[in-house]
Amino acid sequence: MTDLALDVRTLPTRPRGATAPEWWGIMALVCIEAVVFIGAIASYFHFKVRNPAWPPPGIDAPELLLPTLNTLLLVLSAVPIWLALRSFRRGRAGPARLGLPVGMGILVVFLALKLWEYTHKPWGATTHAYGSIVMLMTGLHIAHVTAVVLKTVVIHAYLRSGRIEPDRPAPLEANAVYWYFVVLVWLPLYATIYLSPRLLP
Repeated sequence: MTDLALDVRTLPTRPRGATAPEWWGIMALVCIEAVVFIGAIASYFHFKVRNPAWPPPGIDAPELLLPTLNTLLLVLSAVPIWLALRSFRRGRAGPARLGLPVGMGILVVFLALKLWEYTHKPWGATTHAYGSIVMLMTGLHIAHVTAVVLKTVVIHAYLRSGRIEPDRPAPLEANAVYWYFVVLVWLPLYATIYLSPRLLP
């Protein structure tokens, strides 16, 4: 065997972390989607700069209580996902099987509260530019939260069937990375929509 020949015995048979193709795939997806959210936030501030009154006259700055509670719920949802992955890597599948449904349950509450919040707004996506950009930003995030819930349903089914093994946790790791992204990307959205009207009049 020459020095340039590939010795298949040196290849990882149980890839995990950055050696797993699932990890690279989800990281590429996260980078692409981060650009989309950055564009939405930039659009919000573009409208704000071009309009002397933002939000438009007659619209108060958004209330903080419900969105702040929702933000705390979203951050809290990452805890059982982290604990599930940590336990699974240590060979304990039971906590992982419990952690995923707990995290999903918290996200379902988040979605329900977000739906209630925006169905009780006196304006909508077609009312004015403010309504359009705010609904775009929150709608994008709601779509991502829904996607991570549906994705986790599939991962949980695989986990319960034994198709994901503790020495090969790449699917669970990729799901956790996407979950963390969905949580983290909400923080600048929250600051833009709910805090900036008070901090940057």
